Amino acid sequence: MVHLAETWDTNLEMFKRNRLLLDSIATLRNPLSIDNAAKLLPLLYNSVLSKYCQKQNEMDHCHSLAKLLLDRELIAKLDSNLSLVVPIGLPYEE
Repeated sequence: MVHLAETWDTNLEMFKRNRLLLDSIATLRNPLSIDNAAKLLPLLYNSVLSKYCQKQNEMDHCHSLAKLLLDRELIAKLDSNLSLVVPIGLPYEE
């Protein structure tokens, strides 16, 4: 059984830390110059959590940050990975 509120609450502290980091990078003069791993991993974490937990405002903020922080190729990869996330669904098994 999926416990949406519990999932969000359990991951909220990491989400907040990631958001602070990403927001601070976004204020830099040239955020694209920052190492991609430093941006992509926290952005992926927050985006997946937001989509899974159906947090639309947070998802919109992640999308806005992606446009500021990533090049088109990485945005496409992020979008591709996010397309695999099923909101409030159980993990996919082959």
